[in-house]
Amino acid sequence: ASGDLFRSFLQLRAAEGGTSGSEGSEDAGSNPGVVGGGGTGPSTGPGGLPPAETSAAARGIDDLARACGFSSAGELYSRHAEAILGQLAVEQDGWQGDGQGGQRTLGAFVLGAPPEVLRREMRSLCLILKCAMHRDREPALRLSLLRVLDAAFESRERGAAFEGVANEVVERMISESLIWKAGKTAAAVRYAAVVSLGTMLRNELCPRRDLLTAIQRGELLPQIGAALEEDYYADTRAAACHALAMLLERCGDRLTDEHRRYVYPELLKRMDDSRDEIRVTCAGVVAAFFRSMPRDYDETNVGYLLKGFLIHMDDPNPDVQEAVCRALEVAAEKKPDAVVEAVKAARDTHRGRVYLDRADAAAVAAKGGLGLGGQR
Repeated sequence: ASGDLFRSFLQLRAAEGGTSGSEGSEDAGSNPGVVGGGGTGPSTGPGGLPPAETSAAARGIDDLARACGFSSAGELYSRHAEAILGQLAVEQDGWQGDGQGGQRTLGAFVLGAPPEVLRREMRSLCLILKCAMHRDREPALRLSLLRVLDAAFESRERGAAFEGVANEVVERMISESLIWKAGKTAAAVRYAAVVSLGTMLRNELCPRRDLLTAIQRGELLPQIGAALEEDYYADTRAAACHALAMLLERCGDRLTDEHRRYVYPELLKRMDDSRDEIRVTCAGVVAAFFRSMPRDYDETNVGYLLKGFLIHMDDPNPDVQEAVCRALEVAAEKKPDAVVEAVKAARDTHRGRVYLDRADAAAVAAKGGLGLGGQR
């Protein structure tokens, strides 16, 4: 009886968390950010997730725990976790849209259970999520669950419970959700997926080996690249920049030359974005690229990148100029000669010299620090 009552309280908790879109409709999402399609953009967060800790349903769970003789609500979660997840595993095949009680109950469980309970039950939880988030399931359903994951990943302690299945989260939940499909809700799914990836990487919830495995299998980088070119939502392009920056910070030093040859042309394309704020963000990703590349990285490719990138240091927007200059200062630490050469070539065409002088000074200083032997 306490299990049924506990599940009822979880359903109430889920209702308090708000919805993540209309039940399977093409109107999921409500915040600005749309570039094409003439509608509204995707939500920029998990909506009302997690539910408030001081709600009536939360107090009901606390009262039920005391009535059952438990010292905390966490013990109540622990007592009924296996049974509830077993029920949800049976039910998930019938979930549709985002209005089903079962999937909302799952979200309330993920965001309410103590991390140690999540960790203990992770295999069962992961199986439910993989089935419910399969690429052939309804976009609104996957959107709802992606927002739950993102809310969980915002807490490092809670998100750490997923570290043991990080490879499955990236490859079976996030990566599959980045596959392009037509429709506004499908576009919102791609946005939610790349946001979840960025949150996961920012909070270091994906071990390097799992992230590198996903990259080596050949799908993740192209999917992020596709998100960088998202036509429907500008916010997806911005979120993809963030996710790629986090990826480079986490394992950029382990990328192959082939990976780098794929990444930097994508960044150069994004430097031509119609939105200046995305171009500023992208310049920060270029800085992360330079920061993570080895000192012996191919000079020819560095030259191509610098030539296409340095043009934007003559942009009318001073924020773009500053962001590009800062990235060049990072590049100068690794490739001072290439930066000096690129700056020299740009002096005849750039309208101002302040940023060129800064980049040049950084390169000269780096050459002095490297010394005659070329090593620090």
